Amino acid sequence: FSPTNDRVIQIAAMVLPHASSGARADAVYDEVTDMSGQDYFNAFVKPQGARISSTIEGLTGISQKFIDEEGMAFSEAWKLFMTWIAECDGDDGGGIVLLAHNGKSFDFNFLQAELDRAQQGALSEQVDCLVDTLHVLRDPSLWDGSLPSSLERPESFSLPFLAKYVTKKAPTNSHNALFDVMALAEVLESPGLRQLWRYVANRKQFRIER
Repeated sequence: FSPTNDRVIQIAAMVLPHASSGARADAVYDEVTDMSGQDYFNAFVKPQGARISSTIEGLTGISQKFIDEEGMAFSEAWKLFMTWIAECDGDDGGGIVLLAHNGKSFDFNFLQAELDRAQQGALSEQVDCLVDTLHVLRDPSLWDGSLPSSLERPESFSLPFLAKYVTKKAPTNSHNALFDVMALAEVLESPGLRQLWRYVANRKQFRIER
C-alpha cells in the first residue's frame, strides 16, 4: 500500500488511561484494565477519486456501498477528530501523544498524505508527538522476565499475533481501524505491559519532518 496512490477510509482512536500517580516501573499489576468505558473516536472517509477494492473490503469489512452511505470527506473527518482530541485533552499538561502500531511506516505517512491533499498542515504540528508501538513492543526490556507478570518474548510482533499472545483471545475484525485500536489498547494495558511500555515509549517519541 502507498500513501501516494491509496487513501484513508477510516480514522479511529481511543483514549488510553493515564498511568497511575507514583507508579513504578517494577510494580506488579495482575488485574486486567477494563477498556469498555474508554472514550473512542470513529469516522469513515469517502476517498476522493478512488474506490474500495475487493481486497480492501476483504481485509477491513468496509464496502464501497457502506462508504457511499456513511463516509465523509477527509477534511470533515479530520476536523471532527481534532475536535474530539481537544475535548479529551486533560488538564495535566501532558500533551497529545498519537500511537499507532507500525505507524512510522504506515499510519502516520497515510495521515500526512491526506493532510497534504486537504491542505490541513503537518501532522506533527497538530499533536505533540508520535509513537510507533511496533518499535516500543519490540524493545527487549519489556520481555526480560524481570516481573512476575512478564511474558516471554513473542515470536511475532504483528498486532493480531500480539493480541492473541498477550490477552489470550483472538482479535475481532482485524484490520478494521477501530477494532485494531481496541486490540492495541488491550495489549498495552495488559498486566505484564501496563506500566513498562510507557517508559519505553518516552524514549521512542518522534515527529514527521517535512
